[in-house]
Amino acid sequence: MAYSGIDEMLQSVSKIANVTLRRGSGQRIDANVIKQNLWTNELPAVDLVIRTGGEPHWSSGFMMWDTSDAQLYFTETFWPDFRKAEFKKVIEDYMKKERRFGG
Repeated sequence: MAYSGIDEMLQSVSKIANVTLRRGSGQRIDANVIKQNLWTNELPAVDLVIRTGGEPHWSSGFMMWDTSDAQLYFTETFWPDFRKAEFKKVIEDYMKKERRFGG
């Protein structure tokens, strides 16, 4: 699947701007309006992201809106070798975290 979080956000903003222009400038743009215009509008926010392969970076703004408060876990293990034991380790680590949601 070809995906770009930047493309997703640009399309969302463009859709909102087009609706606002058609209806006049009275539409209030808030987090709910943005979420409803994303490609991922039917998906819940992400709590945990596991990045395999030892690369501590975010690919092309991947789901930037939905992962904004997610806990990130980076592992040196490559995806084909990622097994149940490693997943259990990730979940145990996640359960120890205090979720502050940006605070």
